[in-house]
Amino acid sequence: MSLRLHISSDNAPLAAGELRIEGRAREGTERRDAASLALEHGPTSFESHGETLTTLVLPAEPTLDDLLAAAILEHQIEGQSLPSGLQAFTRYTALAREGLRPAPAIPLAVSLEGVFAAVRRTAGDDLGDSGVRRRFVEGWRRIADRVFEAAEADQDPHVNVLFDGSAFARERAFLENDEQLYRQDVQRGQSWRVRLPGGPPEATALLLDRPKSLLFKYWSRSSDTASDSEGALFLAVNWHGGNWVFSTDPVHRLDLKELAARLQTAENAAKGGAAGTWFDGAPFSHTLVAAPKTGTRLRDERVIALVRQWAGARAAHSTSRRTRWVAAIAMILMVSLAAAFALDLFERDPVETNDRGLTRDQPPSIDPIGEAGSTPGRLITLSIGISEYQDPTYRLHYADDDARALAAAFGAVRNPLFQDAPSHVLLNERATKDGILRALQGLLKSSNRPTQDDLLVVTLAGHGKVNENGYFFFLPHDYDERRVLESTAIAWEDFQRTLGHLPCMVLVVLDACHAGAISSRLGLRGPGEDPTQQLVRQALAGFADSQKGLVVMAGSLGAQSSRESEEWGHGAFTLALLECLEGRHLLESPTETPLPQGTTERPWLSMADVSSYVSRRVAELSLSVGSTQDVVTDQTGGIALGSLLITSARK
Repeated sequence: MSLRLHISSDNAPLAAGELRIEGRAREGTERRDAASLALEHGPTSFESHGETLTTLVLPAEPTLDDLLAAAILEHQIEGQSLPSGLQAFTRYTALAREGLRPAPAIPLAVSLEGVFAAVRRTAGDDLGDSGVRRRFVEGWRRIADRVFEAAEADQDPHVNVLFDGSAFARERAFLENDEQLYRQDVQRGQSWRVRLPGGPPEATALLLDRPKSLLFKYWSRSSDTASDSEGALFLAVNWHGGNWVFSTDPVHRLDLKELAARLQTAENAAKGGAAGTWFDGAPFSHTLVAAPKTGTRLRDERVIALVRQWAGARAAHSTSRRTRWVAAIAMILMVSLAAAFALDLFERDPVETNDRGLTRDQPPSIDPIGEAGSTPGRLITLSIGISEYQDPTYRLHYADDDARALAAAFGAVRNPLFQDAPSHVLLNERATKDGILRALQGLLKSSNRPTQDDLLVVTLAGHGKVNENGYFFFLPHDYDERRVLESTAIAWEDFQRTLGHLPCMVLVVLDACHAGAISSRLGLRGPGEDPTQQLVRQALAGFADSQKGLVVMAGSLGAQSSRESEEWGHGAFTLALLECLEGRHLLESPTETPLPQGTTERPWLSMADVSSYVSRRVAELSLSVGSTQDVVTDQTGGIALGSLLITSARK
């Protein structure tokens, strides 16, 4: 479309050709449902200047409703017809504008409001920045295209899942990672049972302390992620520095004016400077209360006491012990698919081995694992990397270095749950199809099978390929493109067949072109969906049945290629993973993604932390070389990524 979208932080007079999007009906009465207004009455319902409109002016922080109004107005101004199905979408965005969940039965990760929130957050914080604005508008354009396509088909966003295709895989990954962060926020916070004035006899309240999740408000109201099946009726957030926010879900229409009045009375009586004014949430039907803009003078303990008294709060049953047991059990499960993959596997083929570090200048020695029995609590790493292919046209520069570096990084992780961390690498001419398959078969025949105290990390760096049906194959050193793909490459099923018979938990790291396409073999999604996130779910079905677990990190989606660079010295995916494991940036860049940090209460990095950092860092690195590369992490066995502790956090 030719109209320009302009996001403005002021209310300056309109220039020629501009139309301002705001809820003002023709009669002069204020309306907040801008999209419905645009659909019903068109451009004449909005303030504009000039006969020929070229620019739509949006608020400084446009809502989903504002942007749908803009899309509708663009069509109308350009003389394009509008699908009748748009009415369902304008009702949806009007509810979202009021703070309600328009489609509570649809998972947030595939809902219109969820995908919009992800597009907004991944674009960047400050819409005053031109780069952030550009990314945000581009993301919105993709959403708008899908909305109009669905409206043409009379699909209702209240009941239909519309955003489960590959075009929105990055947004879904962001939402899944953010959900894991929210679960960690809950563990660090407090849970109360409350009796709110005008509310039910008893409900759940949450106090979050500087939450790391960006969408904690959504997750706290979802029965899937809240601390109980109801969601949190009352939410308190302490941003520190005297900045407090209290809210209830607008759907319940609970009035917080009394709470605001109590806090204001205490503020006025407090000593030290002029009293600020607490925000009583009048524009939001009094469902929101916030501290004065300059922060409250009240101590945190005093604020909490006042809120608890007003809410009739008592401590909820503590889940910290249960959480620790879940994490411990998850770790035991995760620590078990490890030894078998590395035992007989090495009895027939020599494998380069080093317990702590591997470098190109100092090749690892050959150290096959014997039959003496494995040590409980080992983190065993098998890294396969192929840069030198039999066909020189397939040559890569850094895949073998990736394998060495990942083996070293995992071998050096600091985690008391692992008493030993042997690393094993299979590189270049050793990594033939026959060699890899015999190694896999050797795991099943080993007399020294892994115990449930071991974790196996399998990394694959090299070329990947998908056949005409979208199934993933890893290309070994002796791959021959003149032959049938199935006869000369290694199918994901070959890995799955072995992993499914091992008793421990496995982490598979894939840094190969089209690595994400392994998911397509699972067959759990319909036509047109990206296969990346499905690999694990079917490959893991057998794991879930036997209480085993598998986590897969794929370095590119089914239709993408993994990138490597001389400047990086690794593939983008491997570089990001190494940075996370080593706790430092290995490559300087103007917009470095911040490394995950530990806290006094939680000095460990979980798989959720690793996945979140790697996804964001790979997006940053690939963008710097003019491409797009997404990372997808998936798991099975009912194990939460936040419970899988990988290494100690560097503060």
